[in-house]
Amino acid sequence: MSVMDRLAPRLLSTESSNHKMNPSSSSSPLLDNFFRSDRAKRMDTSKVQFSKDDLKEFDRYLDERTKQAERNLLLSLDKFCDACERRASLLRDIKAMLEARNKRSAQKFLLVKQWAVLISYSSVLGFALYNLHLFS
Repeated sequence: MSVMDRLAPRLLSTESSNHKMNPSSSSSPLLDNFFRSDRAKRMDTSKVQFSKDDLKEFDRYLDERTKQAERNLLLSLDKFCDACERRASLLRDIKAMLEARNKRSAQKFLLVKQWAVLISYSSVLGFALYNLHLFS
């Protein structure tokens, strides 16, 4: 609860008692100010002072909250950057692993293809030799 919230009922009661003490409610602010008691004048001064203090306190509070929010944002951005770097590193590792597997698979495919070609040549050669043997 702010200072103004605590002082508001007392300030209002002081102002209303001043109006009761001052039966002639003139329209001149100077006369109204003259008939007001010293206590009411001091209360108005303290009311202004409290509101200035409250504003200063609120400004300090806002500055502090803004700085804290900026620090939190920077921390969260740093954490996000670190997470992105870790994920990029993992993706590079996965890419290297997949390229190595792809290379091994390509080598195996080439070996199987060469083996199949050799088998087909050897079977053709065997069939040709068999035909030569039969028809010679």
